[in-house]
Amino acid sequence: MTQYPNLPGIEVTIADGGLILPEDATTQSVLIIAPSLKVDAPVEPVLNRQSSDLETNGFGTFVEGGVVNPIAAAWKQAYEGGSRRIYLMALPGATDAERFAFLQEAMFGVLADFSVDHVAVVGVYADQEVTFGAAPAATEGVTTEFTATGASALVFPLTVAAGTSDTIKIGTATVTLEAKVYNTAALYLAEVNAELAGAGLETKAEIVAGKLVLSQSTTFSLVTGTNAGTLAAGAAISTIRGNFALLAGQFAESQTLNHSATLAYIGASAPAGNSLGQVKAKVDTLVAINNEYSGYVSVIAGAELGYILPGRSDYYFTNGVVTYAALVSTLRAESATTNKRVYGVAAMHYNLSLRQLNALTGNKYVTFRLKNNQVVVSDGITTAPDLVVGGAKQSSDFTRLSTLRITQTAAQLVRDLVEPFIGEPNRMPQYNALNATIKGGLEAMKAQGAIFDYRFTVVARGGTLSEAVITLELIPAFEMRKVSVNVTLRPYTA
Repeated sequence: MTQYPNLPGIEVTIADGGLILPEDATTQSVLIIAPSLKVDAPVEPVLNRQSSDLETNGFGTFVEGGVVNPIAAAWKQAYEGGSRRIYLMALPGATDAERFAFLQEAMFGVLADFSVDHVAVVGVYADQEVTFGAAPAATEGVTTEFTATGASALVFPLTVAAGTSDTIKIGTATVTLEAKVYNTAALYLAEVNAELAGAGLETKAEIVAGKLVLSQSTTFSLVTGTNAGTLAAGAAISTIRGNFALLAGQFAESQTLNHSATLAYIGASAPAGNSLGQVKAKVDTLVAINNEYSGYVSVIAGAELGYILPGRSDYYFTNGVVTYAALVSTLRAESATTNKRVYGVAAMHYNLSLRQLNALTGNKYVTFRLKNNQVVVSDGITTAPDLVVGGAKQSSDFTRLSTLRITQTAAQLVRDLVEPFIGEPNRMPQYNALNATIKGGLEAMKAQGAIFDYRFTVVARGGTLSEAVITLELIPAFEMRKVSVNVTLRPYTA
């Protein structure tokens, strides 16, 4: 209140609250869902701008009773990784089934109305499934697998004879194994899977406890020969499973299509230890898993990264899922995570060989490697399922994370640009204005290098006077992944 309102002079006002960091709407947000050592930690998203907010908001400190608090540690990883809009949400549950049920309900319940760019799920893993005794009430993240198991164990070397004894019949398709001696289970299994793929079948073959196991997502019955695994003829047994990566991918896709662009991230479980044998065993296991879930989810498979936490004298090693999500949140859509340095990392628990990195990348895992004494991302890849075109597998358009992000950005751009036209007359002047508005937005994306070119149409939906259809085609800016250097020597000539 002015003390002397009738006198000319200078008024001084000192405002409070200027040191509080505002929520920057231009910075991409990250939601971390993770276990908390505080039993009453919030189970809805809460913005945490600084480390002191963690305890204030009920998530606890970095170390509780000498034990690392996962959700607080994850916040620090995100912050040091470059994120500044970090939301935390506790993941309750003592068992995998309880955690799956919570995530399923939360993602398609309270979080369906929450706008967030990136969701990192901590404490559960892509290679960790929940088996249901009966069909759950909700279907998100749930698959039914039909399985037929061999009656007896295979004995190697195994001789496959020519004729009817080397066939597997699934429905109307017949798979014929090459007649020869298979010295190992791996060679035999490779032949079976190759033949299944060649027949255009989505059937997966494994050897479990020495027995051949065939499984697929749809019911099937089969007839086999003796040498083809002694599989019993008839209907396969069904098993209902919940998968955390599939659940996260379905959530991110639903948010993108119905709300705003969202990406999800989840890790693979860690090796039993950091010895060469333990790391190899884990890599071999992950490579054998079907890691195709969704283009909207990335699975991070190591190496485990080390972090420095207040109140702890040694490194805290954990999966780098939050660090990777933080990195993505700082990049423009057209800038791939491939070969990008990750920040906030103090050590690596072990190194993955080039062979292991190649195998994991081939199965669509995100990995880290040491390059020039810096931890970098090996490849910015998603778990988008391959497409089957003409009986042959082809990579999805959205195997590359940058391609998906460019597509999401364009879709969100068009969504935002079209919004002001809702409620306006569905007439030609509005169509002309809509065309000009969309063209201006896409030209801006083209100018910044996110897309090479585009094409779109705006037409009225047939049979209605109140709807328009926008068809958009994009040529995205593809990331540079390889550079070939050819070196040739030549003799010296004077």
